[in-house]
Amino acid sequence: MIKEKSIMDYATGSIQPLLLIFILCLCIYQNVEAANNILNKPSVIRQSATTANTSNAKNKIDRFLNDVKKARTKQDILRSFKKANIPSSQLPQLSLELKKTGLSSRISNTLNLPASRPVQKKKANQVQKKLTSLQTRLSNSRKKNLQARNNHVKRKLKTVQRQPPPRPGRAGVAVQPAIQSLSNTIISPGQMLLISGKNFQDRRGQVRFNFQGTNIPAIIDQWADNSILVHLNNNVSGLLPKHGVVRVKNASHKEASHPISFQPSEEIKALEDKACNLPLFTENVDTVIRSLQCSVMHGDVNGAYALHDFRSIVHNVNLINGWKVVDYYLGPNIFPEVTYVTSPRINGIHPRSEISVKQYCLLCNKPPSCVTSTLFIQGPRGTPALSN
Repeated sequence: MIKEKSIMDYATGSIQPLLLIFILCLCIYQNVEAANNILNKPSVIRQSATTANTSNAKNKIDRFLNDVKKARTKQDILRSFKKANIPSSQLPQLSLELKKTGLSSRISNTLNLPASRPVQKKKANQVQKKLTSLQTRLSNSRKKNLQARNNHVKRKLKTVQRQPPPRPGRAGVAVQPAIQSLSNTIISPGQMLLISGKNFQDRRGQVRFNFQGTNIPAIIDQWADNSILVHLNNNVSGLLPKHGVVRVKNASHKEASHPISFQPSEEIKALEDKACNLPLFTENVDTVIRSLQCSVMHGDVNGAYALHDFRSIVHNVNLINGWKVVDYYLGPNIFPEVTYVTSPRINGIHPRSEISVKQYCLLCNKPPSCVTSTLFIQGPRGTPALSN
């Protein structure tokens, strides 16, 4: 016997699938809404992650600082740094903490690392001190020689003044002067010259030097009929050693001349050259940290730091006009080992030399810095020292 289904039975059977579909859609909607809430708040997640990383890095720094306090050898410090595994982003913070606690100098002393900025500033003063010392020495030597020459001229002048005066010429008659001798045949700036002769007349005339086309007026100190005392201005410069003449013109506009040579006074100046293809310590991270990084990266627990040798040519020039090398100085430099492979030759005119820089391996690819080599050269004052 077949039982007939009522309308309610058909309705109940149709509602059940629809109810299931509705519940499924509601679950999907709630999951999507939750996902949107998460996506709309990424800063919260990032902030949480950053806070966790910072806290973790701070703990690593604290552990490393505690280990440094207990360390006795460089190997202990290097092992502690490797064990701490501090991220690169926290290295500046580590530098600050080391300086605050005073441990930076302890690490430097233990690892025998070089100081950087204070040493550079100190070395910068050494160049100026050396230049000043050389210039003072040259100036004192020149003054001593010049005083001896001028004293010799003054003694000669006294001898001439003891001689009987010449007969006076007839008034209004032009006489031809004659130079019989000079106290010295070479004159330098600041040096006195005694011109002995006759018919210079009592009234002053003019005395001039001519060195191959360069006319220089003499400064007259004394004038007599048989002698004239003059000296060359101390500021004369820009001339090389030359032959020339000294000319005397008396009040009657008559002229006499005599051969004489010019010897310039000398000066000392610094000639600087830089090799700029060399690495530099990173500015924002302490030298101590970079050196620790380098040693750990190369597994160098003995602290040799994997040094590399960089070489460069400096002062590849020729000196001219009588200039020569009198001294040299390598600095100021922030690198620990900078030396001359071939140094400039003293009294030479070809100062070409080679320098060697031994540097920590980690810094090889850093932005370039310059190594400075300074020559101290001596030559005629006011003349060019280098060929074009």
